[in-house]
Amino acid sequence: MCDRVNLSWEEAITLVANALQGVGTGEQQAQLVAEALVLAEVDGRLGHGISRLVSYAAQVKSGKINSSARVGHTFPKPSILLTDADHGFAYPAIREAIEQGISIAQTQGSVALLITRSHHCGVLGHYVERLANQDNDVFLGLLLGNRL
Repeated sequence: MCDRVNLSWEEAITLVANALQGVGTGEQQAQLVAEALVLAEVDGRLGHGISRLVSYAAQVKSGKINSSARVGHTFPKPSILLTDADHGFAYPAIREAIEQGISIAQTQGSVALLITRSHHCGVLGHYVERLANQDNDVFLGLLLGNRL
């Protein structure tokens, strides 16, 4: 028999972030990953939610996920932003790409965001939903993959 535990949003994020930090993930990365996993859980996307924590932790410990990744950006064209996740979690790379992309889109009219060398990206719809709920005319394209 499995007992069910109810946690607040903050408690769930803290629990997941602490677990990731316990295996060597930096505080900011752990927070972003925790937010993504908990949001997926709340939305009923259980395969992208907290159930991923055990495998994420194992992959950090084994070195499959670069827990100290440094996100970098290049601009192959004026309206294309290529974000290199440095074999780290996708969530920090997506966040940085969107932040940079909004600025580019306001100047160029649109932008395509490409993220390479990233880990599992979770529920991309959450990012699109956040952008759609912003009161602006910015269009961003999200493409994720391991190669350009």
